[in-house]
Amino acid sequence: MSSPTSGFAIWRAGSTSLLLHTDNGWTTLSNRTPTAVPTGGGLSVAQSGGHVAVGVGTFDRLSTSPLLTSKNSGRSWDPTEVPAALASGPRSVGLRGETVTVVTRSDGGTLLAESGSGWRALTSRARLGLSAATTLDSVTWADRQLGWLTGLGADALVQTVDGGATWHPVKLAGPAVTTVLSPCGSGPIWSVPLVGADGKVRILATNDAGSNWHLGAAVAVTDNTIAWGCASREVWLISRDSQLLVSSDGGSTWQEVGRSPADVTGLAPTGATTGFAVTGQGGSARLYSVRLPGPNFVPVPLPDWINQLSDRADSG
Repeated sequence: MSSPTSGFAIWRAGSTSLLLHTDNGWTTLSNRTPTAVPTGGGLSVAQSGGHVAVGVGTFDRLSTSPLLTSKNSGRSWDPTEVPAALASGPRSVGLRGETVTVVTRSDGGTLLAESGSGWRALTSRARLGLSAATTLDSVTWADRQLGWLTGLGADALVQTVDGGATWHPVKLAGPAVTTVLSPCGSGPIWSVPLVGADGKVRILATNDAGSNWHLGAAVAVTDNTIAWGCASREVWLISRDSQLLVSSDGGSTWQEVGRSPADVTGLAPTGATTGFAVTGQGGSARLYSVRLPGPNFVPVPLPDWINQLSDRADSG
């Protein structure tokens, strides 16, 4: 979310995806999914103030991806199209201020920026000279100057400090890395999970906007889904044995605070002792409010229309 109480979330409902919005910590929510756009290929959303961009993953025989933008928090949408298929990463769309950027599948991951004359390429895996085994699939902007590309591979963390004019790989210390998840943070404080070939996650953290990085302690996680989230230096992570681990120092050290529900797929701390969690997918998905100590996972009732859409998609 863009704040502890407001923002967007992508909710998978069977074979389709919904774009949900809240202004009060999911006490009430609204459906901001663009109409007349099939979402079977998944959604990627980016927000900067009231400006929102949503990319639609390719499906069936489509070779390009629809893109929709809004200047009123998704109450209405302006459609356009990316001239290639979006990458499959969870953050294949990013906003650099109000400039839309996207990562496509071309050349192992190509970053495009929307301009008045269409789209222009900022960089790509091929242009950066990264390993052929690397795939870039996500883009994250801290502000108009600082940003990162991430994806699959031992060198899949690339940083810019000049708005995308130049890019430089971030050296990854420690055991071999297979996946770099999208950074989480704000201001100068950011956390980047590194998934190792040893089946463990380590947080690469910066307190000075990427000038210096520190590698944290290792945590064993499940192979299929890595559930984690951050709020400044507060980081939450689900371990392989379904324990909720909490770090108050950007992943340098971890505290085991108790068991979580089974099949947690997402975490979103909103502070040191509060947050949200999602379990399952489709019609079995559930939203929880989380409070520490405990931890206490309290189910958050969802509107009937979400459950009906999920059940309909699962049965169809």
